[in-house]
Amino acid sequence: MQWQPSYALGIDEIDQQHQKLLTHAAEIIGAIQQEQSWSDIYYLIEALRKFASFHFQFEEALMRMFGYPEHDGHARSHESFFTRLAALDRQAIHKLEINVVQMLTDWVMNHILCSDRDYGEYLKRIPGISLRTGRA
Repeated sequence: MQWQPSYALGIDEIDQQHQKLLTHAAEIIGAIQQEQSWSDIYYLIEALRKFASFHFQFEEALMRMFGYPEHDGHARSHESFFTRLAALDRQAIHKLEINVVQMLTDWVMNHILCSDRDYGEYLKRIPGISLRTGRA
């Protein structure tokens, strides 16, 4: 799982955060493929949880600030991510399978490519909003 330029929304900060989300997911997949210990995998899941929490709060704040009409539904989809992540926690104790993580990864990709693209387009239509951070 690797970031592709076609995934970009054109909002620098969000695109950078999405790249980090994919990196976290790739690290979990790699740890499972290498059959790392439960504690190593759990640590990676926790790192993903913490970063996703920050990222989702950031996105939702933008949506509220700029009156995105689909904010509530988008926020509910973020909640569903944490429900799926909790299932990974429980399964990590026994034996976490790649297909379970793939389901979560698919959720992240679908969210970035569909739901986030919708609000990204909404934000880009707001006059005077600067979407570039100047960071690399």
